[in-house]
Amino acid sequence: MIAAATRHDGPKVSGYQVYAGYARRFDADSSWEVGVSRTDVTEYYRPRYPVAYNELYAGVSTRRFSAHVYYSPNYLGERAATLYATTTATVTPAPGWKAFGRAGLLVPVDRRRGSEIRRTQYDVGAGLARRFGNVELQGQATYFGPDDDLLGAAQGHGAVAVAATLFF
Repeated sequence: MIAAATRHDGPKVSGYQVYAGYARRFDADSSWEVGVSRTDVTEYYRPRYPVAYNELYAGVSTRRFSAHVYYSPNYLGERAATLYATTTATVTPAPGWKAFGRAGLLVPVDRRRGSEIRRTQYDVGAGLARRFGNVELQGQATYFGPDDDLLGAAQGHGAVAVAATLFF
């Protein structure tokens, strides 16, 4: 479930994201995984703009590092096939806590007419997470760009996000 705190309506559920896949350990500290994900969200600031897309993914992880590659044939419903590569580094400053840094690169591989995804984009972020049993609470700051403004000029955007994950 994905929710957002809207300016005028308060917290509002806006969609969901689900994953199905297969993971296997190389050894006690590292693993690999492959799978598929589905994201279906209505953006809270433009409620008539639904975002629905599928992705295939593969990745490797260790206790402190992960790297994944995602392929979407119709990213964000924008009629553009994309590849997205991301890496995350994690440290554990205290039991139950983790701090992390992340960097990603989105590359359009098939731009169809009408798509707003026209250039390679990047994102970077850092955050802190705390685990309570099978629930993890997370906060992070993210910056991404370049994106086009209404006049076509490149610009970046920042965001702060909070998340809760249930492990089962």
